[in-house]
Amino acid sequence: METYPLEKRMLADTLGLFGSGRNINTITQSPDQGLLLVEGWLNALRGDAPTGAISAELTELRTHLRSERPDLARIRELLLNLASHTDRVTKDPTIDDQTVSQLKQLVESLRNLSSQL
Repeated sequence: METYPLEKRMLADTLGLFGSGRNINTITQSPDQGLLLVEGWLNALRGDAPTGAISAELTELRTHLRSERPDLARIRELLLNLASHTDRVTKDPTIDDQTVSQLKQLVESLRNLSSQL
């Protein structure tokens, strides 16, 4: 799976918001910021068949973030699912080393974010 400019920009924006995977300060991130990230990722992944599972999880996450009473347990589960899907993407031999490194940081950030809910 080759990464495209929009995907690379979304990856950089996401990591910029999350900070380093181990020191993620997610408590200060608002649902609105999360919604913006989800929308950006949905746009970046649109039409990319190999990332269909990720898009489905993001769509459900968006629904929960928009809810007045989000199901935190389900959000936690979705974040862990997204981390697992992303981790599988890191195994693709067509992805460059720098992107793999960033994706691994994203996996760690998603897992840490889920543990804070």
